[in-house]
Amino acid sequence: TSGLVNVELKSVEEVVDLRVFNSVGTLIQSMRMDPTQGTSQEVNLTGMPAGMYFFHLVGENGTKRVERVILK
Repeated sequence: TSGLVNVELKSVEEVVDLRVFNSVGTLIQSMRMDPTQGTSQEVNLTGMPAGMYFFHLVGENGTKRVERVILK
């Protein structure tokens, strides 16, 4: 990506905590995604150093997913 990342929840009915970490494990952003309020969230990495970022998604029921994003 060059800065903006759109995170979209598909077929999710639970609240999901989204945490964005840089490559050394520092928390960059944290937000809560509630599917009753919408199923997508834009994450802005503009101005952050180029490199790899990790998007941790953790649902209320314990579901977990990690996605890698490379910022150019």
